[in-house]
Amino acid sequence: MDTDKRPLRHYGPLASVLYHVCVFINAYDIQIIPVCMRAFEVSLYLSPSSLSIMVTAELICAMGVSPFWGLLADKYGCRHVESTAMLLNGLVCTLLGLASSYPYIVFLRILHGLGLGCTGPVIQKVITDSRPREAHGSFFGMYYAVNCLGRLASIFVTILLAMKNISGHYGWRLCYIVMGSVWLIMGVLIYFYMKPEDDNVEIGVAPDECSSWGVRILQCIKLMFKKRTYRILLLVIYATESFMSILIYTILYLQYSGLPNVLVGVAVAVLRFGGMTGGLLGGFAIDACHKMNKTYGRIMSGAVVISVRLLLVTLLLSWPIEGGELQWYYYIGFFMLGASLFTKESVDRPIISAVVPRESQATALSLTRVFGGMPGCAIFPSLFGYLAEKRFGYIKTSELIEDMALETRVTNADALRRSMMCLMIASSLFILFLYFGLFFIYPKDVEASNCSNRNHEV
Repeated sequence: MDTDKRPLRHYGPLASVLYHVCVFINAYDIQIIPVCMRAFEVSLYLSPSSLSIMVTAELICAMGVSPFWGLLADKYGCRHVESTAMLLNGLVCTLLGLASSYPYIVFLRILHGLGLGCTGPVIQKVITDSRPREAHGSFFGMYYAVNCLGRLASIFVTILLAMKNISGHYGWRLCYIVMGSVWLIMGVLIYFYMKPEDDNVEIGVAPDECSSWGVRILQCIKLMFKKRTYRILLLVIYATESFMSILIYTILYLQYSGLPNVLVGVAVAVLRFGGMTGGLLGGFAIDACHKMNKTYGRIMSGAVVISVRLLLVTLLLSWPIEGGELQWYYYIGFFMLGASLFTKESVDRPIISAVVPRESQATALSLTRVFGGMPGCAIFPSLFGYLAEKRFGYIKTSELIEDMALETRVTNADALRRSMMCLMIASSLFILFLYFGLFFIYPKDVEASNCSNRNHEV
């Protein structure tokens, strides 16, 4: 039961549409980099290790600055913070479309991550401020579904343009320049129109609750780490972000497996469509399980989903793709794998919201991403590059796949497949182990949080 009796905020239809569009655009932008992996490899002559550095720099920065955005969202409100991040993204995306120097691109990726890190804490704040706790799973599931829809749209558009010659330039450059313009327009719209109907009411943290941002962060860290559930969830987020950081290499693997770009786009679109379906239906299913068993419902359903994910990864990556085409069962597997990826939104986030005070939701999520997500995104992509190149024999090349020697293409596809399988199975097993640990800890922390809220009210 939610013991926080403060009135929920209400976002009107236009504001609700805008924050969903914000999620869509953020996901669209994030998906561009994995779709363009092969285009970067050819046009910039980058190896998997170089690509990993570029991806890791962006991901680490996105997570590292989350506490900054989280504190701003908790203290000043969501629309001001999100519009600032969008304007920054607009400028950086435009510059990325013009850049050719690898060090300069890595620097821009860091700035890009700075802007991308804002949306997660802001949406956590919006949902927990405006929706009852019992419905968090379904609304976070909806958030994940919109996220997948944005990635799906990005796949269809970007994969057709990335390698095309447009006025003497690769199409991926045009993708980033247009993306920058969209960010700038949305930044203005978010500032003026994405506000709750009671926007004149003071929100966030009262001035006397903390004397500085540093004190606020330290107070929040101290509060979070007192709860064993939170400490376990840090490891869950670590493993989940590790899994997702490796999943982005799926496109490169399918391209090296000999699939034409259209079929690669279809396969990844099926994966994302599965994610969209899982986010919509899975969120409601998780909430239904929670209503049937408020103590263990979310954890049990999450463990079942992770078990299915583990089985799917094992089946999809144990054997190479032959003949340059995917059989029907691959599409079913990709759909089901995508549908299993919603646990971070519909299981982990609601668990965090249950053990964290509502006024600290954005800060708590951002700290989770820093202490849990950052290590996963820093370690696993680099480990992936090491395994692919040093252990499984990946051959660095800038040749077009259609012009590449068969032996080179097969060797690279096999190196990518084996590296993905090892790391994805390891992270899934770790998450499953951690969920079982939550069975013994989560109920006590929820009760302690509820008691604390009741005492605070008194």
